Amino acid sequence: MPGANAEKCVVCDTPLLRHIASNDYLSNERFEVYFCPSCGLGRTLPLVAPEELGKYYAAGYYKKRKSGADNHINNGRLRRVTKRSSGTKRVLDIGCGNGGLVEKFSDAGWDAQGVEMAPPEHFVSDDVQKKIFIGDVRTAPYEPHSFDVITLFHVLEHLPEPRSYLEKAHELLTNNGLLVIEVPNVASLQARMIRGKWFNLDVPRHVFHFTPRSLTTILQQSGFTIEHMAHYSRIYSLFGFLQSLLNLVTRRNNILFDFLNGKVTLKNYAAQNIHLSDLILTALFCPPAFAIALPLTFLESLFKRGGIIIVYTRPRS
Repeated sequence: MPGANAEKCVVCDTPLLRHIASNDYLSNERFEVYFCPSCGLGRTLPLVAPEELGKYYAAGYYKKRKSGADNHINNGRLRRVTKRSSGTKRVLDIGCGNGGLVEKFSDAGWDAQGVEMAPPEHFVSDDVQKKIFIGDVRTAPYEPHSFDVITLFHVLEHLPEPRSYLEKAHELLTNNGLLVIEVPNVASLQARMIRGKWFNLDVPRHVFHFTPRSLTTILQQSGFTIEHMAHYSRIYSLFGFLQSLLNLVTRRNNILFDFLNGKVTLKNYAAQNIHLSDLILTALFCPPAFAIALPLTFLESLFKRGGIIIVYTRPRS
């Protein structure tokens, strides 16, 4: 039986229970994830002070890249948001990363803005940088009801006070505006199978770990009504399962992920705390892990237990 914890769930105020431990794959520091027995929300403890967060983002974490994967992901996001939006097209991408999605929206004729707290050097272009507010969206100089669409793609799980950001989004949206949120699903089959080595646990960068129930509840508490919830992301769901399976056979997590995004190369792997044996194991086990991950990703999504949750929601009238 997991031990009790004094912390309470930020969604339903239920005392949290200690459930799993996980090591940060960059610093190798150990963190605990406590779960709410009522809504399933997970919380990473101990909390990292804002001034100490920098050490958990290795050099090169932010990339000024336009990879094929990034392009594919952003094209899909643009397509899905466009399908569900109507009227004028004013969009705000909160936690916009390198600004790639802001650029996609702009090229498609949207009035696109972004918010990002990371350094500006990684933005994809100078033109995109002019459209991005660097800082916290809660202090950004936007007028109420000034956006038709607000997006948070893999952002909400990083925020220490998620409800305050949802309330700010509610304030900035038009009356029939669209809020799109994508987060990892800690109630997924892959999360339950892999536990502390699940790719999308990503402690301590992920402060909260959402389930469909906890995400629905906190959105309702913040004044939103769920329009649609999806349980599958074409790249993130499958890759999350694949990388999680590979994490089970290596000492250092997320080697394939860092190799694909350019953080790890054949020249610098030792400096990235990776043993040669782990590099070889990643290469050897990648094909069989993919063969296992592919059908399991399909099944978990079919039964609404997919590794990613995508929610389309609007302000409650």
